[in-house]
Amino acid sequence: MIAFSATPALEDAVEFACASETAWPRSMFYPDGSYVGNVEWNESGPWTDILGPVAERGGPAGVVLHHGVRVAEWGDADRPDMTFSIAKSYISVLAGLAVADGLISDLDAPVGETVPGPHFSDPHNGRISWRHMLQMNSEWRGEIFGKNDQVDHFRQIGAGADNSRKGQRREVGAPGSYYEYNDVRVNALSYALMCCFRRPLPDVLRDRIMRPVGASEDWTWEGYSTSWIELDGTRMQSVPGGGHWGGGMVISAQGAGGNCLWISPDDGIVAVMRWLNPADQPRFLEKLVAALGC
Repeated sequence: MIAFSATPALEDAVEFACASETAWPRSMFYPDGSYVGNVEWNESGPWTDILGPVAERGGPAGVVLHHGVRVAEWGDADRPDMTFSIAKSYISVLAGLAVADGLISDLDAPVGETVPGPHFSDPHNGRISWRHMLQMNSEWRGEIFGKNDQVDHFRQIGAGADNSRKGQRREVGAPGSYYEYNDVRVNALSYALMCCFRRPLPDVLRDRIMRPVGASEDWTWEGYSTSWIELDGTRMQSVPGGGHWGGGMVISAQGAGGNCLWISPDDGIVAVMRWLNPADQPRFLEKLVAALGC
């Protein structure tokens, strides 16, 4: 395992990270065949099928920058690995590009005014705006690429999350009335943005963001076996906002992909962490901030 740290205090933080590996199996499947995502989010029922590729993960890895200088690195930071909701950040960036390009003229306009078809056309979904989709309070209803929005009803995230009711049907309200962390709705947003650009989103991201900023080239963003469509006579794949059901962004820590990406603008810290036990993240960050004298 590669380990580099600029100071003894940083070495302590790095050693802590190396010793605090997530309990997720490296195959991404438990011995009984259950996918880690289904277990992590207490997912059961008719929409649990894994539709995208799943790759074995590496060990703990990470990179820390302080005021633009690399001060710590551990593990195989060049290894592309699956990520999960990091892809949502890329979708947000692409939405910003769509606004800048004039493809989305008004964030408060209904998505259905720009994106034809059934997903944003019924009396309920037809009232949903781009802002609703971006703020995750759209209350979008329906099924897209084999996943129904109900699968993430009552979903909670973060420390102390209770997902015992996840997947139980909840009566949805008006667009904008209720925040819910719902991956199916994010996938619907991703599809809508692809319809705006008329190009696969990975191509737009590579040409407009990743190459101009000098990001690594060893990343992929893959969709589901069910998410291929034909647009303007070209077959292209809509990509998801994470690896919830396989697929998603596969990228290295060096390429700015992680299971946790922590940024402190005031202190000039960027920390990319791969496969660190979530319960140990606060302690690692405490050690890191103290080591950097912030």
